Amino acid sequence: MNSIDQIKKRYESILNSAGEGIYGLDKEGKATFVNPAAAEMTGWLVEDVIGESLHEQHHHTKLDGSPYPRHECPIYAALKDGEVHKIHDEIFWRKDGSYFPVYYTSTPILDDGEIIGAVIVFQDVTEIKKAEANLKQALNEIHQLKERIQAENTYLQEQISLNHKFEDILGDSESLKAVLHQLEQVAPTDTTVLILGETGTGKELFSRALHSLSTRNNRPLVIVNCATLPSNLIESELFGHEKGSFTGATTRRIGRFELADKGTIFLDEIAELPLELQAKGDGKK
Repeated sequence: MNSIDQIKKRYESILNSAGEGIYGLDKEGKATFVNPAAAEMTGWLVEDVIGESLHEQHHHTKLDGSPYPRHECPIYAALKDGEVHKIHDEIFWRKDGSYFPVYYTSTPILDDGEIIGAVIVFQDVTEIKKAEANLKQALNEIHQLKERIQAENTYLQEQISLNHKFEDILGDSESLKAVLHQLEQVAPTDTTVLILGETGTGKELFSRALHSLSTRNNRPLVIVNCATLPSNLIESELFGHEKGSFTGATTRRIGRFELADKGTIFLDEIAELPLELQAKGDGKK
């Protein structure tokens, strides 16, 4: 046996030992070599394949049963354009009429720049596709479970809010229940609310409940005790001032109304404010 035959035999031995299916094609697309892995995966024996068109055996139709024209086959594309074609979303048909998903590569064989054939290396990816499908199903189930948990969490939060929104207001009288009912009705609105009551009756508690039930509960609740504001600083405290607007105004100051923007401001003891400032302060609850 000469050296060329020895080299050829050695390479054939390597190809025959490969776990991937390997076909050798001539420039017409007919099989010139088949390794045992290819024969085992497809059911086509070596004598069934040699000299036959690979496309007619493995690509006669697509998965949906529609015809697979030879001119669209990536296996033969390598014989035309001399480029390597890697395919990840096709099937090979077996001799018994069944099929299996494959990843395959079609690589042209060049001799002095001339395309004389191609090598097809393919892998049965049935288990990989099953794993992908199982993963997709699992992710879908996780997504559905996440949505359900979010819905349940929203429901539970609503129940907790319903049970505890008046947790600081204790009492069981009919008059208190009527006031709380009114509070629930007015809270979603943007109207100004007047809370009347003697000192110590819990006006601040009701303002907090009003804020927590409103659509502005993610913004601040600003509480201002008007009775404790210095008379000469009332307007500045409520509406703020710019730097240099009066003696001692060394910096810009944000007023309580600006601080409560898109939130709620509770003006406790508002009757203690001068009438002209009460008119200026009329706004959101």
